[in-house]
Amino acid sequence: MKRFSLALTLAALLLNACGPSIDVNNPEYQIGYNEGCDAGTSYDPQYSKRVRRNENMWSASEFYRSGWKAGFSHCRPPASQGGGFEIPGGD
Repeated sequence: MKRFSLALTLAALLLNACGPSIDVNNPEYQIGYNEGCDAGTSYDPQYSKRVRRNENMWSASEFYRSGWKAGFSHCRPPASQGGGFEIPGGD
C-alpha cells in the first residue's frame, strides 16, 4: 500500500510539472490582465453577457488569455461572481 501511495504521489507531482508556466511579466499577459480587469470592473450580468476584449490577441496568445482571465476574475465585483468562474462569451 505504501508503494502505491508513493507512486501515486510521484505521478501527481510529475504531471503537475508538465503544466504550462505563465510568465506574469510577459507584456501580453500584462495587457490581458489590465483589459480583463477593466472588463471585470464594468461587468454586470443583468445587462449583458458580452465583455470587451481584444479578440485577435485572445485567439493568438495564451499569455493574453491567461492575463485577461486573471484580471477579470480579480477585478469583477463580488455580486457578479456567482457560483463558479465563467468567462462571458466563452473561451
